[in-house]
Amino acid sequence: MTFAHCFYLLKNSFSKGDLPGYEAHRLFLPNGRNDDLGYVPKTALLSGVILLLYPIKGRIHILFIKRTDDNGVHSGQIGFPGGRYSKEDGDDLLLDTAIRECKEEIGVEIKKENIIGKLTPLYINPSNYLVYPFVALLSYTPNFNLSSDEVEYTIEIPLDYLLSADTKYANFKTKNGSINALCFDYENNLIWGASAMILNELVLIVNG
Repeated sequence: MTFAHCFYLLKNSFSKGDLPGYEAHRLFLPNGRNDDLGYVPKTALLSGVILLLYPIKGRIHILFIKRTDDNGVHSGQIGFPGGRYSKEDGDDLLLDTAIRECKEEIGVEIKKENIIGKLTPLYINPSNYLVYPFVALLSYTPNFNLSSDEVEYTIEIPLDYLLSADTKYANFKTKNGSINALCFDYENNLIWGASAMILNELVLIVNG
């Protein structure tokens, strides 16, 4: 998929404002989890993430990061650049959080004009985070400067691969035991849980 094609599809979809939302999320909800996806407790912590799209040799890719093992709830998992909302760090909006964390974690400065739309917020029960996902589209291939404390490595996946990717069930170890979940598989990199739920909404949007 080229930059122009991706821009057209996303701009057209986001302008309609009709997102798949919880139906897209529910398909990748881990087995045994019967979360009310519309429920958000008052104690939920706010966070922002960026789904970063950009061309590599003319083909649009999406960036994932492998988080370092820090004994946190999402330690060692594959996800998107982002983190917790922090007024102390100058965040006025959740978009500010996503942009700041992207800069801190992977060394890429995203401008607000690069944001092409936002996806449905997702509450993550195990970590008590309400995640606001934003989609950024760059016309160039960025250079990364990874935070060694937070990011082990990056994974760049062609977007058109994900549009037709086979999915499978796999078992994952968590702090609360083993869990079985549907996931995307790219070269043995398994994307599951909240990351897969958010990603699936983008996939459904692009697929129309």
